[in-house]
Amino acid sequence: LQKKYLVDKLAGLAEVHDFPVPADALRVGTLDSLMSLSDDMTKMEALAEATCFKLYRQHMDLKEDQAPTVNGTDVTTYATKQWDWDEAKFQLKTPLRELAETISGKIGGLEEELKVKLSDLNTLKGSLQAFERRTQGNLMVRGLGDIVQEDDILDSEYMTT
Repeated sequence: LQKKYLVDKLAGLAEVHDFPVPADALRVGTLDSLMSLSDDMTKMEALAEATCFKLYRQHMDLKEDQAPTVNGTDVTTYATKQWDWDEAKFQLKTPLRELAETISGKIGGLEEELKVKLSDLNTLKGSLQAFERRTQGNLMVRGLGDIVQEDDILDSEYMTT
């Protein structure tokens, strides 16, 4: 009844989709632990938002003509219509705090992985630029190995090349 009311009120403004989080099966714990988790969730949420933004910005820098996807589906469609709780990764028997910390840890791992990959990318870009400078620069900075052949070298008593 509430969903129908919400759908009717939001008609024309937004689409309403089910978001299947198994809230009934989650182990919430005491009110104190829930309040404490609520305080910590603001930090976790800020980390998740910053990491997602970094990933999105990097994706757009590298593939500016291609929208990001999740398993071949655009992000909005995946998040609103196809997402499903993965109980193999996040078991419902686990206390809510542990679930939140696990998810936050995975997001932190993604941020670290992004840093490593960006560092590798920058190293490769630097190597490519150095190679291009060596092969395309003027003769003051460029190696002569690809220009001067073995037959071009002359040695005599009065001249050395």
